[in-house]
Amino acid sequence: MLVVINSGQKHLQQALQQVLELQGVAFITSSDDLSARAVVLIKDEASCYQVCLRDDSTAIQKPARIDELAKVIVTKLNNFCYDLAAAKFYPWRRLVVAEKENLTLTEKESEVLHCLLSSASKSIHKKDLLKEVWGYSEDAETSTVEAHIYRLRNKLATLGLADVIITEENSYVAGR
Repeated sequence: MLVVINSGQKHLQQALQQVLELQGVAFITSSDDLSARAVVLIKDEASCYQVCLRDDSTAIQKPARIDELAKVIVTKLNNFCYDLAAAKFYPWRRLVVAEKENLTLTEKESEVLHCLLSSASKSIHKKDLLKEVWGYSEDAETSTVEAHIYRLRNKLATLGLADVIITEENSYVAGR
């Protein structure tokens, strides 16, 4: 999961990055490439920091302690989920929660599913997944995506969610 901070304050960026990376959160500044996988945006405003996740925003008044800011971010990440047919997917926790059973995903499985679900029902080409999730170049020849999709589908099928990932000619789309 990515956290993006829009602030020119280098000391704030460095301090937050240190605290969040210890908790497994990838962190980029606004000068970096804003990935489609970015989940939390931190806006540095005059009197406060706005910690935004989708339509949910929390204001933290300045001056703010780094641990307080990090706690709000981690709480938002822990609560962030996608609704699937009969389950919820928590990308940061790599967890699919169904009524009777929970399913733990690997890091890459979680990234693939998050990438598909965050694309708003648009199909994502295999080459785009390779670049986004694995950082491979577009001309890489590998069956990595197919292998991960196969394993992910099998895991989701155990919860009755076999139709969550749909194949469309070298592309994939999430069917919620």
